[in-house]
Amino acid sequence: MRSLHLLLGGASGAGAAAVLGGAWTVSLSAAREFTSPPAIGIQETEALLAALKRPKRQRPVIATVRINDATETADYLMASGILRRADVADVVLLATQRGPVTLFPAVKVRPNAAVAEFDDLHPDGADYVIV
Repeated sequence: MRSLHLLLGGASGAGAAAVLGGAWTVSLSAAREFTSPPAIGIQETEALLAALKRPKRQRPVIATVRINDATETADYLMASGILRRADVADVVLLATQRGPVTLFPAVKVRPNAAVAEFDDLHPDGADYVIV
């Protein structure tokens, strides 16, 4: 008898979930037709390019900064690895504090320096910063 009650309770719970899920799906708005984004004007393009000033050095310095705990592996290492492989700049891995950076889910890496140490080595800062 107890098994029958459990079976009926489970079936009614699954049925209620199906009804609620169906009601939620019906309440969603219809998909919109895809349209291409508006063209970017020449003035906006020129303003953007003017804002991206030239690097301070012949060989730019790119600093990748992350917090020491719970940083995504791809966020920290992917861009740095690609830029280092391209050999277009000196790429420096930085952390907010001294010590290893814990990458999610379970890897630890040693950065080149902490932000304060980088500031001492490069008083005029990096040419580009990836945060």
